[in-house]
Formats: sequence, C-alpha cells, structure tokens
Amino acid sequence: AYSTRMSGPEALARSIDAGLRALALDPLLPEPYTALANASVINLQRRTAVELLTRAIVLRPSFATAHQWRGSILMSDEDLAAGLASLERASALDPRSLVIAENHAWTLLTLGRNADAKPACMRVLQFAPNYQGCLGTLAVAQLITGDYESARPLLERLAAVQNPDASGQAQALIAALTGHGDRRALALHMAAL
Repeated sequence: AYSTRMSGPEALARSIDAGLRALALDPLLPEPYTALANASVINLQRRTAVELLTRAIVLRPSFATAHQWRGSILMSDEDLAAGLASLERASALDPRSLVIAENHAWTLLTLGRNADAKPACMRVLQFAPNYQGCLGTLAVAQLITGDYESARPLLERLAAVQNPDASGQAQALIAALTGHGDRRALALHMAAL
C-alpha cells in the first residue's frame, strides 16, 4: 500500500508467506497474526481478520496496533460498541500514536460525538502540530458543528502543510459556508481538483 516497488498481489502473497513462516518459527508472536489479519481484510475475509487480531491481542494485550486494526474492522462491520472499545483501548495503550488518535477521533465523529473527537486530536497536535490527519479531523469536527472561525486556522495550517498553493481555499470555503462567497463557484473549483 505504501510503495510501487512491487504489485499489490505480489506484496500480498509475500506478506502471507512471511506471516506463515513467522508463525511456524514461533506461534506465540502476535505480529504475524496482525500481518495475516491485514491480508485477510484485503482478501475480504473480515471475520478471519477479527479472529487473527483477537489472537494477537490475547498473546500481547498491550499491542495497540492490533486493537486499532480490530476496532476499525469492527466499526466498518457495524459492531459500533466493540469497535469503539477497541479503538479506545488502542488510544490508551499508545497515546502518542498519530494514526491511532486520528482513527479514534474519526470514529467518534462518525458516531456523532464531535465534542469527544476533538480531545484525541488536540492532544496529538500538542506534540505533532503539523500532523495532517488530526488537522483535517479537527477542521471537519469544527465544520460539522458550524464553528467556522475555529475551523479556519486549522484549514489554513493544513493547507500550509499539504500544499501552500491551496492556502486561499480555506478562506474560500469559510466564506462560502457563511454565505459570503460563491458556493457554486467553490463547488466547481473543488470538483475540478
């Protein structure tokens, strides 16, 4: 997923092979179970993925990534309570993980818990002020609640980090949302991007 050095199918086959070899060497390692769970998700074997991640968590209850991945799968399978519990556990285990905080916050946003989503990302931005995932998540949380003035600096920071040429888009978005800009022109511009 993060490289073009090999095709997706080849990477998947290598991942499965490496996971199975690792388990043959030591079936008590949790990491191979997570690698195989990831492959299972790609192969649309979601229940198998949850079982593999649960096994990894049994082997190492402090394995934050296994909790995170399990939570994300459970959420997308509409087991909201178990998914959120798993993501909350991941956040508690690794409070400095950028991606875990972002996933946790997005899950809370999805559940309509905007006020609860904000602290997860605010904490991360204290030590990683330019983390795009949380800048975007917080901006969306502010936009959802209609707090456009709080969203503006977050969107501007996000643009500065991602693409400084996009800095005017934050202002255009806020202007359009507050009735001071041309919504249609903005929508056409965004669609063109």
